[in-house]
Amino acid sequence: MMKNHIPSGFPDWISVELRDRFYQNLAESVDSERTTLNHIQEATVLASQHRKPADNGSEVKKVLLVGYCGAGNLGANIRVKCLSDFFLAYHIECTILLMGWDDYWNTHERTIILDEYFPLFFLKEIPNYDAVITCEGSMFKSFFSNSLTLMQSAALLIARAYGIPTLAYGAEIGKMHDWIEKSLVPLLTTIPIFSRSEASYQRGTSLGLTVFEGVDSAWRYTGEKFLDKKDEDVLKIVVCPVDPFQFPLKLITGDKIGNTGEKFRDQLYFDANPGKANQLKELMNEIGQAIITAMQGKKYQVDIVAMDEMDNNACEVYQELFTESSILHIATASNSTARLNVLAEADLCITQRYHAAVLCMAQFINVIGIAIDERIPNLFAELDARSVVVNYLDPELELKLGAEIKQQLETGEKEKNKNADFVKNNRYRLDVMNENVLRFLELEWQIHPDKIDLNGIWNNTLLEVLISNGLRKVLVANGSRNMNLLHQSLENVQLEVLQFNQEAQMAFFGLGHCHKTRKPLLLVTTSGSAMLHCLPAIAEAYKQNLPLILLTADRPAYMLAANAPQTLDHLSFTKCITTRQFALIEPAGEANAVLKYARQLKELNDVLKNDLLRGPIHINLPQMGHLGALEIVDYTDYPFIPKSTSHPFFNFRSEGNRMNIEKLQDKIKATFSGKGIIVSGPIPTEGMNGVIKLAEAIGFPILSDISAKYRQNTENNMAHGDILAYSAWMNSQVYDIIILIGSSPVALSVNQFLKVQKCPILILEYNKVTYYPGNEDAIYLSQPGDEDWLHLEKVLSNHDREWLKMWKRRDRLISVEMCAIVKNMPFSELYTSYQIFNCAEAEVCFIGNSLPIRHANLLTHASSKFTAFYCNRGVSGIDGHLSAFAGLIHQFAKTSVCVIGDLTFYHDVAGLEVLAKYYRTSLQSITIYVINNGGGRIFDFIKLSEDSALPMPKQDVPTVSIERLCKAFELPYYVCEGKRSLHHIFKIPGIKIVELKFNEAWSITDQYSVLINKLLQSV
Repeated sequence: MMKNHIPSGFPDWISVELRDRFYQNLAESVDSERTTLNHIQEATVLASQHRKPADNGSEVKKVLLVGYCGAGNLGANIRVKCLSDFFLAYHIECTILLMGWDDYWNTHERTIILDEYFPLFFLKEIPNYDAVITCEGSMFKSFFSNSLTLMQSAALLIARAYGIPTLAYGAEIGKMHDWIEKSLVPLLTTIPIFSRSEASYQRGTSLGLTVFEGVDSAWRYTGEKFLDKKDEDVLKIVVCPVDPFQFPLKLITGDKIGNTGEKFRDQLYFDANPGKANQLKELMNEIGQAIITAMQGKKYQVDIVAMDEMDNNACEVYQELFTESSILHIATASNSTARLNVLAEADLCITQRYHAAVLCMAQFINVIGIAIDERIPNLFAELDARSVVVNYLDPELELKLGAEIKQQLETGEKEKNKNADFVKNNRYRLDVMNENVLRFLELEWQIHPDKIDLNGIWNNTLLEVLISNGLRKVLVANGSRNMNLLHQSLENVQLEVLQFNQEAQMAFFGLGHCHKTRKPLLLVTTSGSAMLHCLPAIAEAYKQNLPLILLTADRPAYMLAANAPQTLDHLSFTKCITTRQFALIEPAGEANAVLKYARQLKELNDVLKNDLLRGPIHINLPQMGHLGALEIVDYTDYPFIPKSTSHPFFNFRSEGNRMNIEKLQDKIKATFSGKGIIVSGPIPTEGMNGVIKLAEAIGFPILSDISAKYRQNTENNMAHGDILAYSAWMNSQVYDIIILIGSSPVALSVNQFLKVQKCPILILEYNKVTYYPGNEDAIYLSQPGDEDWLHLEKVLSNHDREWLKMWKRRDRLISVEMCAIVKNMPFSELYTSYQIFNCAEAEVCFIGNSLPIRHANLLTHASSKFTAFYCNRGVSGIDGHLSAFAGLIHQFAKTSVCVIGDLTFYHDVAGLEVLAKYYRTSLQSITIYVINNGGGRIFDFIKLSEDSALPMPKQDVPTVSIERLCKAFELPYYVCEGKRSLHHIFKIPGIKIVELKFNEAWSITDQYSVLINKLLQSV
């Protein structure tokens, strides 16, 4: 049975005179609501003068739940019961505040009747509890009642004044009267509020409230089928009507309460406005006629449910109007079980009440909403089902409602499936919200907050967010400010942690690994200048859309503001080379700080799901205190945000794609003859697959860079596009269209070819805008999806079948001629490059800038034995290549090759330490070729103007021996100075660094000139 707690007596400091004055003011007031607000403010001041000392020793915490229970409102009762059940599992004792007696709470152990004017009631009762949670849905809105908003706010404000943890739970925030918004809202800005809809979250944020996204707790309700249907062929329609003309409810005043409130216990706390009988009758008639018309010829019955005691009148009016129709029975507010029975048996619910919609959806019953305020529209907007909401003032309500009933009956199963996903998502969001509330209270109740490892809580929570979005590998550069992050990472069984001595090598190692996996990888640095050494790798990742996450463990904000040692504004350095930046708040024990951090992590989680694979992200997280002497306690499991299980590569597709494809069709349809080409740089695998399918369907050749990976995946790819682009044949063709994808090509000849073309240009954007000079009027498609590829295929389907054959013949001819020419070359840079790229066998080949990548692009045949090529062509630097190669092959390739120049080698000597650490004793076959051509021979291709008086600058080449450097790190070293030794090296197992030395008499520019001129003769 229900166990009513006896309300406590008033303490001495709440005088009889004060209480009598409050009641007298209320009884005489012409505006009871404004009078009540004044009383709330006075009660708040009194509470602040009698703050409750923290009771950290009590084993069982007591929470007062302040909702709208005890008014016969089924939705209010269920949502509070669901919250109470959640707390019960954690041995937290909840007491339910009741407006009056209610059969729903018969079996609940702890309830308390609101037996006083609520400012006085809260003043005397709240000190008996360890926390106060307000949990009425219509918490901050005026349509239903300003008085209810005042009551909920009074509980929050008085609890806070007492120093008792408090928050608002599952609140609807909507339209409020101006005086409420201006007078009351500013008092609530620091109190945590969990909204129950996206619209409420946005509204609360705009008002300056501390709002967190949440849902209604009634989503946890699963229902129970108490009765079996008598006839499965009879459709059951449940109507939950409301008399919207009685709102807003008013606080009872005047002779209803007397000077001392003696009549207060015997009646409802709020009074309805006098009903407008004719308008209500007209509204009920429209609803009933819509049902009769829509159900004509069908077997059905109508059940009427009063979701609130105030709805009984509307139910009775509906029943009187349709006595002769198929009304089975009416469930009034006096019987909660009967109401739940009727809802559970429904096939379709037509409701003006928010919670009838939630309770039916939670049982996978289809719902049509009749909106009387913003609550139901907000709910259906999140379901993306605005069409099933009709406004009660709509002059065409009967017509629209009837049409919607017919639609629901025709597509019922489809709607149920949609609702099921919606319910599942809301239940998950509810679990997250409840966990957040629990963590808020636990932090507020901590006995020794100084012994909690706040850095650990912050760091571990962040790592959980990153893990939920696919993070599995963490690279940490040694430091003190990031020590706790290292500790938390090592403790997490889901993470592999690698430690580095230098940030630059760490960053490039991570870059190389991301080349292979395209999965998020975390770089962790300490404070001060440490992160600056990561910038070249981050810039490269930005250009190549690689998902590196830079996490800088910073000093607290106040130290940065004071210009303290080892402080830098970290985010300012990465602003232009990252896709997003996050300045997370520093760890703190205050509950508001925890909730703010939770909100930041929610935003981060959304970005990770959507933006991560567009490029690097920078997160700056301050670390507090003396980092070496923290006590680690078991207080780190903070699931503040949902765990993501999917990582869609593409979700930025422009809705304008179809329109732009149609624009392209209009542009080419008059002259299109099927002659076009595709020019592509590296793009994500999903995009590459789409390009290949399109090219093979429409018969277009693909001219791609060596790192774009088309050569291994389609016969449409031309291995020697850069040679073809020099040829008179390719430049003499008339093109209907050129499709450009990814970054600008490596080959100068292809870029020059593109600049002079006048045909229509279609540019496919992946992650960043692609721009080619001379084609400002190009048509753009943003991240094409399956529908776009199919549409493009139809537009470009009239292809010339001989077109691709001509390209293939010439490409094969170049391959044959090149083989013959290079075979007769002396041992030289081009000869060795040709042999490595076409004869050596490896799963992975990493190519350095700037000459090696050009050699590979020029010389590699389609039949190359390398499985995949990788390079750092985003910003085309020569730093960090050895470290990037080490990261690329980590845990993946059994056989791998790296080809770099001598200056590139010298730029990453520290990378030798990384190679030695991870691969000195490895069974992998790892070969690093260093082209020693005297350094910087790419500059030999740069010609100063004919009239320039400046001489060609001479490159300064390091004099340190490559052999000695390798031996210093105990890495096997070989030198190659002839054809025979080169082919012998191909067969040597294990890790090895091979220095290639050449006769400088034959310059690289002469080698290129001889080769290209002979090949052009064959084309």
